[in-house]
Amino acid sequence: MVQAKAFGNLRFDNEEHGWALEVGLFLGSWSVCYEGHKLSDPQLQSNHRQHASMCKSAITHRLQTHRINVAIPDYDTALEASLVSIDHAILESLRTTWTSVHCAFVLVGKAASFFEWCDSLSDPRDIQEIQRRSKVAIGQLQQHCQALFPGGVQHEAVYEQLKRTKGDPWKVRQLLLDLQKPMVILLVLADPVDGGRLRLLREQQRLTDSLRQSLHRDSFDVQVLADVTADNFGPTLVRTKPTIVHFSGHGSRNGLFFSDLSGEATKVEPRLLSRLLSISSQHNLQGVLLNACFTAESFRDQGNLDQQIILMEGALDDSAAIGFAQQFYAYLGEGLSFKEAFTWAEASADLTGTVPTKAVFIEKEPVAYLRGLTST
Repeated sequence: MVQAKAFGNLRFDNEEHGWALEVGLFLGSWSVCYEGHKLSDPQLQSNHRQHASMCKSAITHRLQTHRINVAIPDYDTALEASLVSIDHAILESLRTTWTSVHCAFVLVGKAASFFEWCDSLSDPRDIQEIQRRSKVAIGQLQQHCQALFPGGVQHEAVYEQLKRTKGDPWKVRQLLLDLQKPMVILLVLADPVDGGRLRLLREQQRLTDSLRQSLHRDSFDVQVLADVTADNFGPTLVRTKPTIVHFSGHGSRNGLFFSDLSGEATKVEPRLLSRLLSISSQHNLQGVLLNACFTAESFRDQGNLDQQIILMEGALDDSAAIGFAQQFYAYLGEGLSFKEAFTWAEASADLTGTVPTKAVFIEKEPVAYLRGLTST
């Protein structure tokens, strides 16, 4: 889940900073190759020489193209002590020739690149080593950004965000761009005339008030689909490209209820709704909150959603639904992740006794396209 202000005031411009990000991505891979003796996986070690040569060429080309001359050693001559000096030389040259912001994106790319190796490792010790080195790079990023602007970056949030990219260059770029856009919350309201009337306008008001009063109020854009039907739900997903879909309305053990053209209830099966939401995950949808009765029973096994999702078990009191939503978005607006906001909202609701039914969190890896580096 894209998290509000995870990178603080760091702003990514692909034309201006894309090459520096690529230097960092290749630099991380290059350092893994040269320190391969620390890893126990023989399959990984076998292709180090070839991969290291490719990374060296890529780094050298990008640096020289941007008037930076730093000699990258060959595979057989690199020493562990020289790795730190190479990093330092690149960052110092960048700071002098370009800007401190370019240095920050080298560190972002380096931290992200380590996760590319995790899926190819079999030894838990190797995975721990790779993760440790990513955290070291993120620590360097935090220290660097602390001098650039107040607050720096959110260390743990940045780690979790970059971990989900798995070092894929396109995903890293997209993450940085997405974090500069408001998180679109699509509030889907369904209250058919023949169903029990719900206080949906009150839920909408409480939700928007929570975000408006939060620390990161400018990081959210609430779009409302006031009367969802089978005809307008899909086009609204395409038009708004939401980060979060929040459904508020009636549910049953077999699905959710939309309105038909006459305003009466029509049931939508979990598998049909999930298909649309899965397609939407390719266009930025990362979280779903189904704030209706029995959504855990109907969607947990039948829905097969690709996003992080919050469901409700059993019959849900109207006040309970509103109270949970208010708490959840209050915490999201303070900069917590989707999962963290859920945990805090659930604990807060239990404390006040406003949620008698159980909220359920399900986490799944989002579907995404894989694309390679573009050359500059």
